[in-house]
Amino acid sequence: MSKTAKRATSNRLSGLGLTIYPGYALVQGSYPVRLDEGSNRFQVDGLPTNYDPSSLYFDSFRGPGDITLGASSYRAANLSPIAMLQRSINKRVTVRYGGTLESEQHEVKGTLVGFTGNVALLKIAGQGVREIRNVVGYTFGDVPEGLSNTPSLSVAVEATAKGDYVANILYKALGLNWSADYKWIYDEKAGKITWDGSVFISNSSGASFPDAQLKVVAGDVGAESDGYANDAPMMAMSAGLESAGGGRSSRKVRQATNESLGQVKVFTIPARGTIEEGESQKIPFFAANDVPVARENRIRAQHNWHARGGRRVDVPVHTILIFTNSADNKLGSPLPGGSVSVMQRDSSGSLLKSGGGTMGDVAVGEECKLHTGTDFDLKASRIVTDIQTTEALEKLPKVEGTEPATDSKKKAKPRKVITTTLSCAVEVFNGKDQPVVFVIEEVTSGDELKFDGKVHGFTPAEEANKFEQKLTVPAGEKATLSYKLIATSFEDRS
Repeated sequence: MSKTAKRATSNRLSGLGLTIYPGYALVQGSYPVRLDEGSNRFQVDGLPTNYDPSSLYFDSFRGPGDITLGASSYRAANLSPIAMLQRSINKRVTVRYGGTLESEQHEVKGTLVGFTGNVALLKIAGQGVREIRNVVGYTFGDVPEGLSNTPSLSVAVEATAKGDYVANILYKALGLNWSADYKWIYDEKAGKITWDGSVFISNSSGASFPDAQLKVVAGDVGAESDGYANDAPMMAMSAGLESAGGGRSSRKVRQATNESLGQVKVFTIPARGTIEEGESQKIPFFAANDVPVARENRIRAQHNWHARGGRRVDVPVHTILIFTNSADNKLGSPLPGGSVSVMQRDSSGSLLKSGGGTMGDVAVGEECKLHTGTDFDLKASRIVTDIQTTEALEKLPKVEGTEPATDSKKKAKPRKVITTTLSCAVEVFNGKDQPVVFVIEEVTSGDELKFDGKVHGFTPAEEANKFEQKLTVPAGEKATLSYKLIATSFEDRS
């Protein structure tokens, strides 16, 4: 006959650790339980509604004997008045009966042997089984084994020795998410930013996690065959950086620590916290001051834009903020990607958003370019000012010693080569009160489209077939950058 373990003081995991990924979290904790020698079963309450049953893992089981694990059963919340009565048959209860007012009610104790509606059958010592009518309520000594007002886990084990044990349990809870929110306080004249980072955590798992050690994971953790993995891009926060003093505010935040784990980064949020079900929390955890940043005004390349002929094409001028993740620049720690709001102070000193973007993961020593929007004062247009076309026959290589062509083997005919010279221009306007450097991109495609071979001022960019040139424009003035592209196509004459 199986034995049932005595209940611990709390039926919930203690020493909780919550490691959050996009869409789910790994929950770890310890559960103290007293086991008898032989077969036992114990219950862990407080599990989430969105529990992944295939993820359950017992990391360790410490105690005076050896443990053999049996089946683990997940149960939805099943505590109700009728379930309490059903599980209390042949157990001691207190029955309240009588009128609706407390002064009209009486209590009687005994062993519950049956019930229906507002009638209870109670076995009372020395009185036999008594029918109690007009029952208005019951008092139970405890919640019967197997009932819980939260989803629970029922675990079967066998122990070689009686005593106190601690089970360390891990499982996956779905419905938890995290992302990062950065505020960059941008001093445009000084060319520096003050970083303020927070991690945003939301919990719709169906359970609360009290006093938990919070960790978040950034990077690609790969796909899982159970279908629970979330492949959405990880939106993480910067962490583990030294706080710099000074600035407009003396407030500080606890800095998160980070470590590498295989191909991902794990960030531990300082101090333990409670994440309630249905709650969203924003936790400050990172700050850095006086980070140098450069500003770039870039006109991005557009493939095949000149196909519109002489029609003017208005193009945006993108604002790019550039920093290098190094200790010399007040950084020097892994920076997982996150959403960035660029804030600046107006003439009254109020902070207003002047741009924003999404920063990807940035390794130590890497340069990061953040696109924060387009500039109101900077305008640009592309236009083809002239088109010249020439045609010629392709020159085929002459091969010595070949046999004459026959009817079955005709000699290849040369193709018609069409060469188009495009006279291109990029017109820009600087509406600011200071000079601005525009970075103008152009893209080619090998032999099909290339510069005319003369001095054109463009230099190779980072991407293949992409080139760029800088153009400095005084305040309030216009400027034009002119250059030529050669487009080559063939017409088959065979």
